[in-house]
Amino acid sequence: RVRKLLQQIDKRAVGKIDLVNAKGSDKQRLKELSERVAAAHSENIAPEEVVLKATNRAIERALGLGLYFQGQEDVRVRIRTGSVGVVDDIIEVPRDREGADLDGDADMGGGQEEEEGEEEEVPEVRIRHTSSVEVAITLR
Repeated sequence: RVRKLLQQIDKRAVGKIDLVNAKGSDKQRLKELSERVAAAHSENIAPEEVVLKATNRAIERALGLGLYFQGQEDVRVRIRTGSVGVVDDIIEVPRDREGADLDGDADMGGGQEEEEGEEEEVPEVRIRHTSSVEVAITLR
């Protein structure tokens, strides 16, 4: 899939060239083609890139793909690391008086007993930060 996206980027950079119905001789058409390809690759515009973003267990897979494409001669691979904020929705599980789950699951309370009459207020969402990696692949 990455290779397909890189081919689409290359097609967009060069543009559509009609070699069959174009005016002029074959040499002129090929010269135009080579000039457009050279211009597309020599522009000072930052090249488009295919970016693979991964967190947690997917980091290993993304780095593996980056290593695979590093072995290819026609692409350049850049790796950026960082952290991203993630939102966890916290769902309160209903419990009976003994502290067992009403739905039959195991006790997730961690062994902490609450005194009767006191209930700890649980937030509905929690924001935390996790590691992330970006593998950027561009054509040379």
